Amino acid sequence: MRRCCIIKWTYTFVCAACFCIIICLTACTGTSEKSEQKSIVTDFSADFSAEYGGDNYRGKLCTNRQGILNIYIDYPDNLKGLSVSYRSTDMQISRETLICSADEAYLPSNSFPTVVKSIMDGINNGRGEVVSQNGELCSYNLNISQGSCGFTTQNGCLKSAEIKDLDFYIEFVNTDISD
Repeated sequence: MRRCCIIKWTYTFVCAACFCIIICLTACTGTSEKSEQKSIVTDFSADFSAEYGGDNYRGKLCTNRQGILNIYIDYPDNLKGLSVSYRSTDMQISRETLICSADEAYLPSNSFPTVVKSIMDGINNGRGEVVSQNGELCSYNLNISQGSCGFTTQNGCLKSAEIKDLDFYIEFVNTDISD
């Protein structure tokens, strides 16, 4: 009789322990806002407006995860029509019929196109660290050669980026996601 009670007690204890473990594992794998964080879209084109060192820029940016980046500048008027394209480490600057190609190292590291490329490369390489998330909006920090860059996404789409030490801010609108 006593042996039967010990077996029942052991069986009850094992069942209760398994139940507690299952409950704990289920609670730990529940969805949280961070687990629902969307990955950042890196294949897109968008219109941009930017401020950098007291100057304003407007234009269109096209990028993809393979590192191809095209920046078309529409404003200011003295730069209107300027296009800067990056493919790996090769850079091409063009305006109307004039086209110049070079290694990107020839462009100053703090030039507007180089700063934009550094930001996009950092995002494409997944180096952004989540700082905060509020619903669809997510804020990141990214360390690049020009300094600490903060950027925000909405539903995974890049909305803005800022490097305070450079007085740099860029905002993206009319985003078209490439498939």
